[in-house]
Amino acid sequence: MASVKPLNVLVFTYPEAGQATTILSLVSELLSRPQPLNIHVASFSELEKRVERLRKLVQDGSTLTFHHITGVTEMDAIWRSGLPHDGNQHPPLIRSNYAFDLIPLLLCPWTDEEFEETIQSCKKVLLALKPDVILMDMVFHQAIEACKSVGAKYIVNTCMPPLGMTLDSQPNGRAFWYYPCGGSGIPFPVPWAYMAQNIWFTLRWAYTFLFDPRAKKSTGFQFRKDIPYICQGLQELEFPMVVPPNMTLYGPILANPPPLDSSDDFGRWLDQRQTVLFMMGTHYNFTEELARIALSGILMGFQGRKMQVLWKLNDADKFTDLIQSTLHDFDHPPDTVKAAPWLDASITSILSHRNVVCFIHHGGANSYFEAAYCGVPQVILPQWFDLYDNATRVEYLGIGACGSRSTAPKLNVRELEEAVKKVTTFESYQKKAAELGELCRKKDGRARAADFILDQGFSKFSVF
Repeated sequence: MASVKPLNVLVFTYPEAGQATTILSLVSELLSRPQPLNIHVASFSELEKRVERLRKLVQDGSTLTFHHITGVTEMDAIWRSGLPHDGNQHPPLIRSNYAFDLIPLLLCPWTDEEFEETIQSCKKVLLALKPDVILMDMVFHQAIEACKSVGAKYIVNTCMPPLGMTLDSQPNGRAFWYYPCGGSGIPFPVPWAYMAQNIWFTLRWAYTFLFDPRAKKSTGFQFRKDIPYICQGLQELEFPMVVPPNMTLYGPILANPPPLDSSDDFGRWLDQRQTVLFMMGTHYNFTEELARIALSGILMGFQGRKMQVLWKLNDADKFTDLIQSTLHDFDHPPDTVKAAPWLDASITSILSHRNVVCFIHHGGANSYFEAAYCGVPQVILPQWFDLYDNATRVEYLGIGACGSRSTAPKLNVRELEEAVKKVTTFESYQKKAAELGELCRKKDGRARAADFILDQGFSKFSVF
């Protein structure tokens, strides 16, 4: 019998976790399939180690190859601009217009020459491989431009909830009067008291995308009706919306997490009592003041119950004395908090543990979908742009609360206390989160999205 020629699958993604995580989850699923595949991941060098860790999944007859894209990464370009490390944090638009000053820089921080260099690097990979199917990170603008320049079709993977990509496709001008403007902090549906503000904010967003030279380059945010979109959202995890026919909602693109080992120290610690998982994203750095406020708010939210905190905390050793003194102030035992800069277990394995009853995070899409998939109520402490929208989502859906509505991006002890108390004591939050988690897992989004990619590959979707 003649051997089957492997499909050539090319994946373009930025290296940052917010963009790469769901795409690498899909790569993992593809690598587990029995049919022969040549999978090529094209990105900046920062992602190579994560891709190499997937090599153990490669099946007989398949290959996994990393291709270096040249140029300046997005985060390097942003920090090079002189923006402080917390400079991308901003209050919601209802309290400050600072976000509008940030938009052009954060959307396209490169010089024209740097932008073009990366386009040409992506184009070189495209022409060398002539793939059967291309999977595209939604915000890899240079790779999108490279595909457009050679007429190559591609599938977009959206890491964010679906409404953010399709606002201008919603009927009856709902972007202005029904949905809160991105980053605004306005509730859903938009109350009459905020209607004029919401319309003004939305018009200003539109003006920026239409006329700012940098923002106009961010073509990944421009929804196209002629290419397919893979989205890890679900109607049940979103505000009511009309899903365009070329977008499929698969649910969270996650693998079933392996159970934790109850025989090791970490497993035994989790088995002790109900636990709150607390992590604020890769780029968030606590000051001593913010760390004390955060921990005080969480401990007060326990309301005297015997609970504990698993805290993913950069430079955790620097905060040991602060953590212990705060625990002493609130009369909690020393082992109430386990803080570490890195968690060896996967986030979904931790969230799936029976004792984890709340996930406090910054509101990133990956964290939002991980908590939803595992059926864990959320407390969101938003820091910028779409993180405010996810805080509004969890409140609307009844699966969580915003823990810093009046002070974000800063923290407030009393607000955080109330949010933690609410989601860990009101049964409705636990029940609704569990119901949505069961639905997400039944959807099997990762496997179904991988099936779609392979179907497109067999039809030679990229037209090379």
